[in-house]
Amino acid sequence: MRPLRAEYTFIWVDTPYEKVRRNNRVVSSAVMIAHGIDLNGQRKVLAVEPIREDSENSWR
Repeated sequence: MRPLRAEYTFIWVDTPYEKVRRNNRVVSSAVMIAHGIDLNGQRKVLAVEPIREDSENSWR
C-alpha cells in the first residue's frame, strides 16, 4: 500500500468481478478498486487489488 500524495474530497471503493485466467481456466475474481476525486475535481484510481471474494474479511 502506498501513502496518498494529495488531498481528496471524496473516496470510494468498489469490488467488481472480472473474468481472469487461473490454472488454464477462466473464472470470476473480485477486484477491489479505490477511486478518489481530488481538489481539482479529477477522478483518480488510487489502488487496484485482487481479492478472493467480496466479503467483510476482504474489506478489512
